[in-house]
Amino acid sequence: MISVSENFIPKFQEASKKNLREILEKHKNFQNQYPVINVVGTNGKGSTSYFTSQGLKPYYSKIGLFISPAFLYQNERIQINNECISDSNFKKILKKFEKDINDNKLNFFEIYTLIAMWYFFENKVDIAVIEAGIGGVLDTTNLFENQIATVLTTVGLDHEEILGYNVKEIINQKIGIAKKGFVVISPDNKKYFKLIKYKLQKVDLPLFQSKIYYEDKTYQKNNKGLVLKLFEVLKLDFDLTIFNNQGLFGRLTVLNKSPKLIIDGAHNVKGIQALIKTSKIISKNFEVIFASSWKKNFHKEIKILRKNFKNIYFAEFNEIENWNFEKKYQVIDWKEKIKNNIKNNQDTLVCGSLYFVPIVYQWFITEG
Repeated sequence: MISVSENFIPKFQEASKKNLREILEKHKNFQNQYPVINVVGTNGKGSTSYFTSQGLKPYYSKIGLFISPAFLYQNERIQINNECISDSNFKKILKKFEKDINDNKLNFFEIYTLIAMWYFFENKVDIAVIEAGIGGVLDTTNLFENQIATVLTTVGLDHEEILGYNVKEIINQKIGIAKKGFVVISPDNKKYFKLIKYKLQKVDLPLFQSKIYYEDKTYQKNNKGLVLKLFEVLKLDFDLTIFNNQGLFGRLTVLNKSPKLIIDGAHNVKGIQALIKTSKIISKNFEVIFASSWKKNFHKEIKILRKNFKNIYFAEFNEIENWNFEKKYQVIDWKEKIKNNIKNNQDTLVCGSLYFVPIVYQWFITEG
């Protein structure tokens, strides 16, 4: 499969005034030949999408799943029945739309969305679960129009430069993707219920509030409650044993049981806060290794971490994403730190950028 580190997708220095919509119109909007469930929100989109796709298996022969970001392989973004697209299919579709991509100078996420759209169409999926990249209205996943439901996960501040600098603005972007069917929102969005209902007046869609899944004590309790409500409204039974599955890598992934080594891609303030609550249930003795993307509000994230953990250590992982450009934080050799912690029976929590966490995972399973 194609590693996430490979520069496989073309990158254009300047965006074209044309976009993916023009390509889809040219090809008769093939993405609307199958129904979709759109998943939007700030945190929990990937897990919610994964559990939803698993739960649909008894009812549909072919279920498409589009998620991001990828963890180890670029193929992970596009799946049918939870099996990743093959390298050959990936390259074949990329070749098919090569001229359109070049003429329209599609960006990275637009290209992936286009490949997923065609792959699902070509393979005649019965339904597809589509996770948004950034936002909703401005996201290329908004181009899926054969919509049966919109699912809104936890909402918080992230990508503020695009989506807005307060939660109300961000909700406008997220919920604006809803066009048809109905809308289900996560338990922690209850305080925004009236606002969301008001925003949905234009499209006149039913709105449903989910409840916490109390059998789970981690931050997944909101995501799982959301999935259960979705299936209730769809009038489909949901197999609760699905919640026992590992789920997506990089979300509370246990690499070592004793002492504990856990990795989690919490990469914004709300995600960090949720992770802290969960981590205290798992262990009272975590040391934290943190690394960020420079685009994130890492100063605030670090401040929150320092209030909750005695020992915080900082890592860097590549020059392009270097968050520590001010050299304000002293970095460590995270590989040696993890080795020493395991040797000394010290629990370790690795968190932050979803670009950093896979590097730790890959190193540990091959060398750690």
